[in-house]
Amino acid sequence: ANTMSLKQLTAWCDERFGPHEVAADLTPRPFDLPWIVLDPGLAKEVRDWEPTTTLPQILDEIAVHAEAHPNWLDVSGVKAKR
Repeated sequence: ANTMSLKQLTAWCDERFGPHEVAADLTPRPFDLPWIVLDPGLAKEVRDWEPTTTLPQILDEIAVHAEAHPNWLDVSGVKAKR
């Protein structure tokens, strides 16, 4: 229930911020992750814990931050297209 492909994320961003071109950028950046899959299954099994924040809530928090801080990508070395 809390998963999203890159295609789905792009569609979400297009809806939230307007359409944009998606292009590969092979420039190494210190905070990039080539692939990430998080599974809280063990935490549920061992600690009876599961996430309470939904993916839409997380994306909305990020979007609100990005809108409030338009230069936030500069910290990671990303050249935002404006």
